[in-house]
Amino acid sequence: MSGRRGTASPGIADPQTWDFIGTGDFDRDGQLDIVWRNKLNGSVLVWHLRNGALISTSQLGSTPLNWKLVAVADFDGDQYPDLLWRDDVGNVLLWLMDGTTLRSTVGYPGIDLGWQIQAVGDFDGDGIADILWRHSDGTALAWLLDHGNVKRTLFYGAVDPAWRIQGAVVAQ
Repeated sequence: MSGRRGTASPGIADPQTWDFIGTGDFDRDGQLDIVWRNKLNGSVLVWHLRNGALISTSQLGSTPLNWKLVAVADFDGDQYPDLLWRDDVGNVLLWLMDGTTLRSTVGYPGIDLGWQIQAVGDFDGDGIADILWRHSDGTALAWLLDHGNVKRTLFYGAVDPAWRIQGAVVAQ
């Protein structure tokens, strides 16, 4: 026995048009929903799933195609997932969500591309996701966030660039 109880095919997302970009519980029903992005126009769509079955969809908005989703996490402590984006010139944008409604955005313009987001997580135990950064020279730091605003920066110093952070987010 493999332990697999069954498979579900919630719907069809044409791979020529849609990319899977993340998951989060946007309707707070205790089950993960799937976040998709249209490759042609940048629109962002959530499939709400229950027991593996597609029950509804929600349109979140759209971003220019040069923006990539870096992480889905709760960056404001409201128990809804938020979306962290980065564009190809270093700008970072946080979508603070209220379920599937974009409540506000917080931008961090012009972050040197030598700095890459390595991970997100609650590094200070306040119930809000923070951002772990690493520079190409090995320097690591964490932005401790409060509703999207950087309340404090923790510097970890330089770590040999040969060392990799396990579970790090996909390169931006």
